[in-house]
Amino acid sequence: MKSRNVIAFLFLICSATLFLAAPAAQAAESWGGDLRLYVLGSGMEGSVGASGRAADVNLSYSDVLSNMKLGFMGQTHLYKGRVSIHEDVSYMPLKMENNLVKADITHWVIGFDGGYRFSRYVELFGGVRINAVRNTFDFKAPPAFETKPRKTWVDPVVGLRLNPELSRNWALSSRFDVGGFGVSSKFTYYIEGALVRRISPRTSFDFGWRVLRIKYDKSRLLYDVTISGPLAGFSFYY
Repeated sequence: MKSRNVIAFLFLICSATLFLAAPAAQAAESWGGDLRLYVLGSGMEGSVGASGRAADVNLSYSDVLSNMKLGFMGQTHLYKGRVSIHEDVSYMPLKMENNLVKADITHWVIGFDGGYRFSRYVELFGGVRINAVRNTFDFKAPPAFETKPRKTWVDPVVGLRLNPELSRNWALSSRFDVGGFGVSSKFTYYIEGALVRRISPRTSFDFGWRVLRIKYDKSRLLYDVTISGPLAGFSFYY
């Protein structure tokens, strides 16, 4: 089974287990949580390379939308009292071409973390972010050659979630984390902000923006990029 299918399968199993188990757990131990499903439009800028060759990339999210290369993100979040557990999976297909390189990039991101809730709206957390990158680089400048580097690495991260309510039907959902610290990536950070419109007590429509910064240069792979773009989707609360 291909790695992307394994990742998607594991996320679905974990999410379904948490979603189905939450009502019983909530009744017995006051657990709560949410499941969020988003569509992503991801642009990329920075430098990529392999085997000693590198090239700049600049792909706007509008280019991605015009080519219908949309990604997705799923998140599950459980909490009891001041303790929380979070899982997320993102899939981002990216293609670009310039006079130096033709790049076909598939990027999976898996995150796991545990948090401490100082209040209903403020949470500190720490965890790991797993990056799985599958690339095809077709370098055009002499000597022209094609390479298909694949790499999976794990970055430790620490961060903050802020989720203030604006009114009865509107709220903000935001996350910021920083990590890498030279363990795998030299540096990485993630920023996500969304405006939440409550449709019912258990459902909302969310739309916002996300930015993922990665500076990775190991094992003959250069991946020094910023990935950003809009997100939109639904959240389900239990």
